[in-house]
Amino acid sequence: KESAPKNRPKYKNTDEETEETEETEQNNEKSDDLREYQKNAIEKWERKGCKGILEHATGSGKTFTALNAIKNAFEKNNPFVVIGVPYRLLAWQWSEECENFFNKLDLDYRIVNCWSDNNSWEREARQAFLDKKTSSIVDKKTLIIFIVVNKTLNENFNSLVIDSEELDLDQTLFIGDECHNYSSTFVEGTLPNFAYRLGLSATPVNNHEELRGGEEKMLDYFGGVIDTYTIGDALKDPEGPYLTPYEYFPILCDLSEEDFDKWHEDYKKSGWGSEDSTNDKKRQAIFRRMNLVLSSMDSKIKNLEKLCKENYSERKYSLVFSGEGTKEGYERNISRAGKILKSQNWSFSSIVSENNEISQNQKQRIDIIKNFKEANIDAISAIKILDEGIDVPSIRTAYILASSNNRRQFVQRRGRVLRLSDNKSRAKIYDFVINPPKSRRGETGIDKIYENELKRIEELSEDALNRKDIEEFIKSYKL
Repeated sequence: KESAPKNRPKYKNTDEETEETEETEQNNEKSDDLREYQKNAIEKWERKGCKGILEHATGSGKTFTALNAIKNAFEKNNPFVVIGVPYRLLAWQWSEECENFFNKLDLDYRIVNCWSDNNSWEREARQAFLDKKTSSIVDKKTLIIFIVVNKTLNENFNSLVIDSEELDLDQTLFIGDECHNYSSTFVEGTLPNFAYRLGLSATPVNNHEELRGGEEKMLDYFGGVIDTYTIGDALKDPEGPYLTPYEYFPILCDLSEEDFDKWHEDYKKSGWGSEDSTNDKKRQAIFRRMNLVLSSMDSKIKNLEKLCKENYSERKYSLVFSGEGTKEGYERNISRAGKILKSQNWSFSSIVSENNEISQNQKQRIDIIKNFKEANIDAISAIKILDEGIDVPSIRTAYILASSNNRRQFVQRRGRVLRLSDNKSRAKIYDFVINPPKSRRGETGIDKIYENELKRIEELSEDALNRKDIEEFIKSYKL
């Protein structure tokens, strides 16, 4: 998540093939000033007893807001701080952001990175407790920040830190980044009773009218949504815009009769819904198979090839979201997309947890992102790992091959391309939309495909510069 730059970026020509730019926060002097909506959010949070969720758009500076909330809390009562994140790549980013922010301030601080890549975190945690105790003896204040991946939070961290006599939960601030992930925690358990709680998420719940699973408990735990700042707000803010204006292009992809029939067989068994709407493992498996059919369509690969040819001069800073899994008789979907990029002379790297060719560690993923930021490669191909929180403002074009009906997923993906950066005056999103076969129009379930696609089209195009064109597309889509 980006810190808040004081000034809007000065835009450059986006058509130069040789263009190499740094991120906004590297080019411009970072501002220590909060934007007005960030100030208001912190004030609301403090009035609520330092509890609540900020439902702020991806790219609008939630991390910077949270860091300022930590600073305020430190000045008032110097609590311990625990920052929970869903995975290591985001933990690494938080660690860097904390260092950059607190290095500018005249205070003593320690950051303890509590995840598997840091083998010494347990020793560092014990030393941090000792440093804080020593500081208090001589009437000084030391800020202690634990950054912990959720898996560690649920395991070692509880016994080694939370249950420690040194940590007073009544004097601890917990920041849950991408806090919607804790909904699953509350299905089977709970979180420690931290006195102060700040949740951050662009989509804390999928639908405020229909709370699912542990969503209600998660909301109650953090203190509910206390402030909302949407993509539309960021684009239309009189002091902004604080996100990049964008164009949205739905790319019609024909679903073959054969693929529809495979999808339809599982649809009849599914009872409808989605994988994340049920805890039934058999139904989840059915939904995964249905999603695999729609994400693996041959027409999507063909349309990607066509766009790679057409957009060759604008290939820099592109992100390709591939579908999960492997179509029967083919390579993994991410590998199929990679072959297309390579055939069109796009230089790229894939960010995955594991695939047939490679098994990546954290350093390799970080190096890929660094190469992308420095324009050493044209594109990144990814599945889910860049869905949440990762700060790569230079992305200016997104190709969404995975046809998700998960609102959170496609909202987060739009956010990946809208962050402010010197290298773009506008962003582009290409959404690969399913076009069911006309010969199957009378079959049950086909309306559900249209319904899901239209929901995504409506939401992703809501604030687009070319919204009127999309309205015409929507009118003709189902016809």
